[in-house]
Amino acid sequence: MRPGSRPRNLRLVTSLAAGLLAAVASSAAAPTLEHLFPFTFSPGSTQNVTLAGKIEPWPPSLWVQGPGITWSPETNAGKARLEIATHATPGPRWVRLYNEDGVSDPRFILITPSADVQEVEPNQRPSTAQRLGTPPVRVVGRLEKSGDVDSFALTIPAGHWLDARLEAYVLMAKLDGVLRLLDASGQPLAWNHDGDTLDPHLRWHATQDTNVVLQVFGFRYPADSSVQLSGGDGAVYRLLLDALEQAPQAIPPDSPPSDVADRSAETPAPGITPERWITGTIARIGEEDRHLFRAEAGDFVEARIDAASLGSPLDATLRILDPAGAELAQADDAEGSRDPRLVWRVPTNGVYFAAVRSLLRRQDPEYRYRLTLRRLNAEARVTLITGSVTAAPGTTNEVKFRVARQAGHTNALQIRFKDLPPGFTAHPVPAPAGDGEGSLTLVSATNAAAFSGPLIVVAEDPVLGNETLVPFEMTSRGENNGVPQGYSRLWINQIDHLWLTLRLPKEK
Repeated sequence: MRPGSRPRNLRLVTSLAAGLLAAVASSAAAPTLEHLFPFTFSPGSTQNVTLAGKIEPWPPSLWVQGPGITWSPETNAGKARLEIATHATPGPRWVRLYNEDGVSDPRFILITPSADVQEVEPNQRPSTAQRLGTPPVRVVGRLEKSGDVDSFALTIPAGHWLDARLEAYVLMAKLDGVLRLLDASGQPLAWNHDGDTLDPHLRWHATQDTNVVLQVFGFRYPADSSVQLSGGDGAVYRLLLDALEQAPQAIPPDSPPSDVADRSAETPAPGITPERWITGTIARIGEEDRHLFRAEAGDFVEARIDAASLGSPLDATLRILDPAGAELAQADDAEGSRDPRLVWRVPTNGVYFAAVRSLLRRQDPEYRYRLTLRRLNAEARVTLITGSVTAAPGTTNEVKFRVARQAGHTNALQIRFKDLPPGFTAHPVPAPAGDGEGSLTLVSATNAAAFSGPLIVVAEDPVLGNETLVPFEMTSRGENNGVPQGYSRLWINQIDHLWLTLRLPKEK
């Protein structure tokens, strides 16, 4: 080819390049949302917030669960103002970002009766600790970057207990938090890594008026190969601090009463109505804790161990025994976790043991567990398998659901959409007769208009003449090569809708 000459296919190359650029420009760009910060607000307040994630183009729209919240995006990407009405009900809310291409996964905000204190940098060292005074106090914070530590100076009155709880795991933060308590000279007094969940819960008794420094730091969740302290946009937390005259309970106040001691057959056996939580530790080699309970013939009893899901190194096994020690049922791993779960039908009226031990017959003071015993009622649990659907005009989409029946539930159920938007049709479908999966067929008309919003699915029981909401579960339990995954307990464990996006073709 002569210098300066043009290839014969230059027009084709130029056309292909232009087409490629147009395709890239028109590709789907549903927003992603890592977290909002700050994420707590009091009624009647207006707060500037930062939204972390991939949010292009800016601004998206914001969906908030419940009334009383107004969103005003600013010109700068990732910045907005939230206005909270004076009548807004306190409690956690789900929020989503959405645009014409799709929707983000939901994240939390929290409406609090009074304003939380916001963490202020620099507070990396005890010498620069943020002064909070005497609890009670609530702090909302974020570990800004890898290696970050947040320090808070407190005064604990003589004879009082410091009760310090961190909330991060329960709000889907990317943080496995740690609390460490130091005295005025920087010497450690106490620390905690995991409490009732992977979130820490620290308790410490002051014998005299004492100035202390409480530090917050943590590791990435889910864990990776890094051993350094973590931080970043997703490392958000809420710190709840109280100074109590009485020793705080190890089990949260909203938990049912617990029996922490093993019982013998001669001891009157408590029932399990509606459920019992029993805490314990496998502290001796070969130890098996046996917890007595009473049950009636024909009852379906769920027995579950939470250990790995709470950060305990215990790999537990669970057995149901009769008073003579004969095994009636047993379980090891369940639901993708090392924690066991079993459902057992009671053969005769009487007393039984739920027996807990280490699979490897080892012991450790950290081999903590929580046993839950619950009598199951006959019911069907229907949940959505997917949390969002993106459709185009003139297409057919499957919305899958899962049915889990318990305690002999056999009623026929109809699954259907409720209040479909214009341009969509779907017929009710019967649920599987037992446990299993099914799907709804959602058809969009060729002239359907663009749509983005929540869509409700219900399960109708013609026998009882009622209908129940079919939610999408936000909780999950699992492990990957021994590393915990998912969130087994959240501020809110489910979301009450499927998100539907009908996306129109992009103009080229």
